[in-house]
Amino acid sequence: MSTEAPMQSRRDILTRAGKGFGALALSSLIEQEAVAGGARPPHFAPKAKSVIFLFMHGGVSHVDTWDPKPSLRKYDGQPLPGSFGEGLITSRIDFRKALMRGSPWDFNRCGKSGLEISSLYPHISEHADDIAVIRSCHSDAFDHAPAIYLRTSGSQFPGRPSLGSWTAYGLGSENQNLPAFVVMSDGAMKSGSGAYGPGYLPAVYQGTVFRSGQNPVLHLNSPEGVSSQSQRETLDLIARMNKRHFAEREDDTALDARIA
Repeated sequence: MSTEAPMQSRRDILTRAGKGFGALALSSLIEQEAVAGGARPPHFAPKAKSVIFLFMHGGVSHVDTWDPKPSLRKYDGQPLPGSFGEGLITSRIDFRKALMRGSPWDFNRCGKSGLEISSLYPHISEHADDIAVIRSCHSDAFDHAPAIYLRTSGSQFPGRPSLGSWTAYGLGSENQNLPAFVVMSDGAMKSGSGAYGPGYLPAVYQGTVFRSGQNPVLHLNSPEGVSSQSQRETLDLIARMNKRHFAEREDDTALDARIA
């Protein structure tokens, strides 16, 4: 990481100073509104300092695990209604030939809450009262890639910031030497890196990928035969070259995040 500030031309200094004066004037205009709309504490004090989000790409269907659909069993083997699938422009499924299929597994009410859980999970059902299941979500994304975008960014079209990017943008990180958003994948996803990308946010908020295997992060260890001093000199040279290159492209956030 380069710790030296980039050289500023006289034009850059005047431009940025002018923007700063405008910001000062604006801050005085909205000061009262900002005080009135200050942050309010949540209903419950937060305890979590980090989040582990498990996204089961290609996992077991929800109708066979956590979301019983009695009507699917009732109409098992029958064709879908003619109106089903209207407006789903991203789907390649021929709904005219598709038949409804009820789940072959039974659902039982478990725990004091009576949460319905599939017989596929006999052990998980013992912890029903420690699990929160949300069944009110729905979407129109049938195909894999649009569904992944929708689940991770809120839109079935690419280009929106991912959940991890929004979290890193809004909350930041207490650690200045480690990434705030880490991605651990066992393989490539159909949606590509857009599932954990920053979208229109600065590239510094993108997910840092940890690879599977013995080398989750490349180039952490020095090659054999290379001393610490030699590596330091090499890194310093690269930093100076990057600094010179970036001075002409200061608005490129992707480049800034890559060489940081």
